[in-house]
Amino acid sequence: MKITKTEKIWLAVVIIFYVCYNLPFVPEYNNAPAAIIHGMITLIPLWIAIYVGLFKVCRIYKLKDHGEATQPPEKASEKNDHISSGESKIPVNAILSLKEEPGEC
Repeated sequence: MKITKTEKIWLAVVIIFYVCYNLPFVPEYNNAPAAIIHGMITLIPLWIAIYVGLFKVCRIYKLKDHGEATQPPEKASEKNDHISSGESKIPVNAILSLKEEPGEC
């Protein structure tokens, strides 16, 4: 699989903003206004770059349809047949093991 120009640009932008966001001692500790400005300059563009690049790459590489989405969903009455028939899907020994002995906390 060949890496496209779009993917290379996307990777470079994400790495640049990630490195800028994680620079040590930037912004200074206990400086709230600087932290907000730093986040606006690095974190928000990082998120935008990730999602825009993801959108562009997903347009290039279409997902394959495996046929599961085209099958009709199972009816609710078929899902809950065991309830109306009185059957339990939980084994009896699992229920009995949940009971507490008297005096236990």
